[in-house]
Amino acid sequence: MTTSIGPGHEASTKARHMNTFAKEALGGLVLIGRMTALPGKREELLQLLEEAVALCGQHEPDGALTAIFHTSPASPDIVVLYEHYPSRVSLEEHRANYERIPAYGQMRARMNALLALPVEIVEVATPAVRFTRAASPEREE
Repeated sequence: MTTSIGPGHEASTKARHMNTFAKEALGGLVLIGRMTALPGKREELLQLLEEAVALCGQHEPDGALTAIFHTSPASPDIVVLYEHYPSRVSLEEHRANYERIPAYGQMRARMNALLALPVEIVEVATPAVRFTRAASPEREE
């Protein structure tokens, strides 16, 4: 389903196109967390998180559907993570793999060595809906 959102959506075709979003109902579970890297270690932490996503992809066929890592110029040592899992079971399996699979434990130890504080789980929530902007012809390259 496509829904128009925003001011001026009825004005012109171009304005309508720029304010068109695809709407998708979501299920599963979302985990939002915060990581505080040691000073100057954020980029190394991000690289390690990229390795972790690849590792999870190898061992978790029903693992995270999305993993997004955010940074902020205002807080250079902070990484905020957003992970969308298809179910609570898949999240629990992911967490259990740190004990079951040696490579996970090794990855966690490397990650902990880069952190100033323990990982803070900010929220575990049920996603409701996602809006994704349709690409406009002017933006496509």
